[in-house]
Amino acid sequence: MLEGVKKTEAKKFEKYLVIIERQIRQKLIAEGLTIRNKTRLAAILADIKRINKEQFEGWVAELVENLGDVAITESDLEVNLLNKSIPDFEAVLPAEVQILSAFKQNALSLRGKSQGLTLEPFLQQYTADQKQLIEGLISQGFQEGKTTQQIIQDLRGTKALNFQDGILDKVNRNTEIMVRTAVQNASAQAKQAIWEANSDVVQGVEWVSTLDSRTTSQCRSLDAQVFPVDSGPRPPIHYGCRSTTAPAIDPRFDFLKEGETRPAIGEDASGANDRGVVKNQTYYEWLKTQPAQFQDKVLGGTRGALFRNGGLNADQFSALQLNSNFLPMTLEEMASEAPEAFSQANLLNPDGSVKIVSHNVQPN
Repeated sequence: MLEGVKKTEAKKFEKYLVIIERQIRQKLIAEGLTIRNKTRLAAILADIKRINKEQFEGWVAELVENLGDVAITESDLEVNLLNKSIPDFEAVLPAEVQILSAFKQNALSLRGKSQGLTLEPFLQQYTADQKQLIEGLISQGFQEGKTTQQIIQDLRGTKALNFQDGILDKVNRNTEIMVRTAVQNASAQAKQAIWEANSDVVQGVEWVSTLDSRTTSQCRSLDAQVFPVDSGPRPPIHYGCRSTTAPAIDPRFDFLKEGETRPAIGEDASGANDRGVVKNQTYYEWLKTQPAQFQDKVLGGTRGALFRNGGLNADQFSALQLNSNFLPMTLEEMASEAPEAFSQANLLNPDGSVKIVSHNVQPN
């Protein structure tokens, strides 16, 4: 259901993008065949900055309000699930102001450029990047001596390619990824608030990744790991992250785990029953059940060969994937940690470097 919410929220940006495109196009058409000089370019860019500012600010305000609804709905759902799952238990539901504060004030778990940012700086960073794409395109077009019609085409794209080759389509695609990330964060932060408020029965937080070929190396390796309630990584750990969390309940309620299943999309649904679910395996336990071609699609040729031939079980292979900062390890770093496994899989050259195994399916 959350993936559906992401799609709906991302689509709401389109009405703002239509206004941006129309108003910028009108500004450029009014200039005639070309932008006459740097003075006129500066004036046009000033107008475009105003257009971008108005539309992006309006959209961000709408998005933040909707994210608040996502967080509140998620917190209500999690409390109801705890109450229905655990006999004679009444979960604590924090006040709405606490839920809203959590998703706005707690830093996202993103690594790289956005590491440590809370929601508002994260959105400011994103909108600044997208506005620069638009304004930079126009400035560059002027520097290259393009006509206003050529600049408009670079902005909108071509009809022959369904306008998917313009800079505005790139902005739209970037926005979808950002919205998906922000929605996932609102959901995760709401859940986190529930786990913390009910730490008498929630003794840890389990990372739950998606069982399909699109899952990143970070999320594959974090799958099923349990972290303390008050620390550890939380989704989203990268842009477009689809991972979620589940409560690690007090052991006296272990009977709740009996018969657990989870959705999975493998090679022709291999490893799943006719309802598309598998028993409660970790990502790499599930991947062991998939054909070699599918494993290579997920891992790449070299890691796929190590996965099958290195004598590593699912947990051992998982432990090789991320460093202490939860960032993917290189093949060389992995070989340094587990030279015997690489040797057993015949993946070491005479000089000790890692052999690169190619395959005909590019990893996601």
